[in-house]
Amino acid sequence: MIRLQITVGLLLILATMLIVLFVGVNDLAVGLDERARSQHAKSIENGALLFEARCSLCHGAYGEGRTGPTLNTPALFDTGPEGRVAQMDWTGSVESFIKSTISAGRPGTVMQPWGEAFGGPLRDDEVQDITNFIMNWEPTAGELPAGVVPVEETPIPESQLVTVGGELFKSEGCISCHTIEGVSQGQVGPELTHIGTVAEERAAEAGLASAEEYIHQSIVDPNAFIAPQCPLGPCPSGVMPQSFGKVLSEERIKALVHYLLDQK
Repeated sequence: MIRLQITVGLLLILATMLIVLFVGVNDLAVGLDERARSQHAKSIENGALLFEARCSLCHGAYGEGRTGPTLNTPALFDTGPEGRVAQMDWTGSVESFIKSTISAGRPGTVMQPWGEAFGGPLRDDEVQDITNFIMNWEPTAGELPAGVVPVEETPIPESQLVTVGGELFKSEGCISCHTIEGVSQGQVGPELTHIGTVAEERAAEAGLASAEEYIHQSIVDPNAFIAPQCPLGPCPSGVMPQSFGKVLSEERIKALVHYLLDQK
């Protein structure tokens, strides 16, 4: 009888210890989870401050876009084939795409590297903070305050089309491949110094209605017309990015077309 009581007592003590241990581990897990959420929230707050100081001039205070592309948009977080990540041929996650772009910039565009590892001013944790801030838009992407309009949906005044198109020619990396006298010295694609005049001739040869249609088609479907000669020899096909028709708004493509038409 005494042995039974001792055994029961030991079992009760063991059960109590297990319960205490379980509760303690559970409380620890909850505490760690709350701490992680708190740290993430602080990261987003710091990211908001950094974004305002470093990014808003080009991308807008709400990510609506200015001279840089809109970031507060479902297209950025779309992981399907029509999403921005896929269109940029990025095989990783949206978060890694954003962080990499901030850190290393986009060569050939005005998007400079911001990470210290690439010569920029921001530590890796600060780059992560900005990344977390942008990722925080995902659940409500595209929902902007009243009066704030995404840049893609803002009509560009006719009087500014050539100017905006010139800015896009630089920011979208066109200067890396194409030469326009006094503007760029790209050697990969055909020279565009007099493309406004040349496009009229090529449009007629292709049976198109206008030089504007020819240039527009060449931007959204680069393999539709292959120029006969590039600075380094015959122009190759498949070199120019195929994604401009999807990642640029029609307004921005229109501005690029007008800028190129102005090159005569």
